[in-house]
Amino acid sequence: MNKIAIHGLGYVGLTAAVHWARAGWTVYAYDRDPAVVQALRFGTPRAHEFLSYLNADVAQLVQQGKILPTHTFGDTLECSVHSIAIPTEKDGVPWDEGVRALLHDLCLATNDAATILVESTLAPGTIDLFLGMMDQYGRARATLPLIAVCPRRDWFADAEKSLETLDRVGGGLTPVATERAAELLANVSKGKILKCGYREAECIKALENAMLHTLVMLPTEMAINRPDIDMELVTRYATTHWRLP
Repeated sequence: MNKIAIHGLGYVGLTAAVHWARAGWTVYAYDRDPAVVQALRFGTPRAHEFLSYLNADVAQLVQQGKILPTHTFGDTLECSVHSIAIPTEKDGVPWDEGVRALLHDLCLATNDAATILVESTLAPGTIDLFLGMMDQYGRARATLPLIAVCPRRDWFADAEKSLETLDRVGGGLTPVATERAAELLANVSKGKILKCGYREAECIKALENAMLHTLVMLPTEMAINRPDIDMELVTRYATTHWRLP
């Protein structure tokens, strides 16, 4: 039986757990917070409105033993595939120390036969900082697990724009890691697997977010600065321009 460990049970990790379980994998759903794990065991995960369409499936998959909730890190070492889905924001500012620390712990506890898919949103340069840390410990890069940056780009409240339906990006530290990531992602994603390097994968997610947020925030800022203008009408009319979405 194929086994995967999902590290982090927010909406990114929990939706991943559901899709991998549906694909026939045994999922070790790990979170350091016992209360989060206990809620998942009861079929009432920390989901709020983003995951309302998944709650019934989560409960059933847990009851069937396809998702195994745990707050014990050692339990995840049963798996040869790991997905990192922990937050990279803390108190409103970027925070990548958690990802780098988890990568460090997984690299010490596993070997080069393991694969780690980093699904958390990363600032460009995060993986290079991690590799520099491992260099300081004297850990040869050739002995590390296969690591790939695989940013999530689905919308969690819409089943039509889910992990299953959309194209994915996968960028490994090595060509072998990239191919392995693409092979694994194809288990749960029916869209294209767009292969690249890990630095490119980090930048792709950063650019996607920047472009999306600019489209939202620019008219919002205009509306704040010009409350006398009907900015809804302005935005609606402006986007009839053939070059604008």
